[in-house]
Amino acid sequence: MSVYDLEQKCYYRPIPPRQHYSLDDVKDLVVFSRVTLTSTNRPLSKARPHIEDIAVDTAPRPIGPPLTLEEQQEFLGRIALNSVNEVFLDSFC
Repeated sequence: MSVYDLEQKCYYRPIPPRQHYSLDDVKDLVVFSRVTLTSTNRPLSKARPHIEDIAVDTAPRPIGPPLTLEEQQEFLGRIALNSVNEVFLDSFC
């Protein structure tokens, strides 16, 4: 699973305490769901290829309906990177 933080303007890979989500944890999610997560200070080893990992203490909770097709297109246009080189920078959130 990947999430995009609108405030920090970056992608994260949320890692729950069990290291994975169960089907029950994500049963209400679809692509482009709006969710909320609670991060924790639980230590994670941030090493390539997953330096975007963030420790969370709960399953993602949907907040409102998923993005509409129009909202998806606007969102993707807003967060698109200018160059593939930006994907592989050494500095992340």
